[in-house]
Amino acid sequence: MKTPLSIIIILLLTSCKTQSQVSSLFQGHLDYGQTTNAYHKDVDNDFNVYEGQWQYAANDTIIDVTLEKVEYISNTFPITNTLFYEDLLIGALRLTIGGNILVDTYPELNDSNIQGKSYSVSGNLIFGSNGKPACTDCFPNERRIKIHLRDPNKPYIPMAMLLRYRNNTNQDKLLIRFMGNGTWVDSDSENPVESTFPYGVYEFTRQ
Repeated sequence: MKTPLSIIIILLLTSCKTQSQVSSLFQGHLDYGQTTNAYHKDVDNDFNVYEGQWQYAANDTIIDVTLEKVEYISNTFPITNTLFYEDLLIGALRLTIGGNILVDTYPELNDSNIQGKSYSVSGNLIFGSNGKPACTDCFPNERRIKIHLRDPNKPYIPMAMLLRYRNNTNQDKLLIRFMGNGTWVDSDSENPVESTFPYGVYEFTRQ
């Protein structure tokens, strides 16, 4: 049975969400971080189908990915110092090649000091089939998700994961495109320019 204090806390949180100006994350990043106390929300629950554990396995490569939706996370826009709230898709990734683990960010999920976009896998960009990068086989009303990916071995290389959900013959599939994300300057000529993650599109199965 809930105590009076817990009920008060729930009411306060609900009140805060109600008072916030709600903005849809779908194609809504033009006003991202511009309005104080705005709530950039996954209004249509596009993140929900991506939650869970996924795996790609072929030849000697295994990629494990776990994704989780978190709601109403506070953030501050760095340019204007504007406080706002947002829904995020966070997660972890493990890359194993030839039996050797090259990347493993799963410990982050158990680290209470890591929150929001501090995860190596996190983001909330939702856009349609006409968005960039171009998609030649997208359905007309298909929505894609783009989240950031930090390579712990080479953090100076900005990376992203482009997510597409598929359900073929009642089996959940997740297409992930590992790709570069913007530009970067190599300040150290000895830094390798290739990411640890294999660029390209990979099909994952729900575990």
